[in-house]
Amino acid sequence: MYIRGYKKVDTQYKIPNNPTRKHFNEIVNFIWEYNVDQDLTDDIVEFCKSKNPRFNEDLFYQAIESHPMNDMDESNHP
Repeated sequence: MYIRGYKKVDTQYKIPNNPTRKHFNEIVNFIWEYNVDQDLTDDIVEFCKSKNPRFNEDLFYQAIESHPMNDMDESNHP
C-alpha cells in the first residue's frame, strides 16, 4: 500500500517534515478508504498536530465529515 507523498519505511509510512494541506488531504482519503475507526483517527490528529504547529484540528475533522464518500455510504464513516 502506498500513499502519495509518503515514504514506506519497514511497513510504516513517514510523513514529511513539513507536511502540507495536500498531505493532510491524502490522510483524510486514507481514513475513508480504509474505514479507520474514531480512536485511530484521533491518534492521527494528535500526530498531525505534532508534525505541523499550524495544523487545524477542526478543519481536519470537517474534511472528514464533508468527504465525498460521506454522501455515498454512511456505513463507511469512521
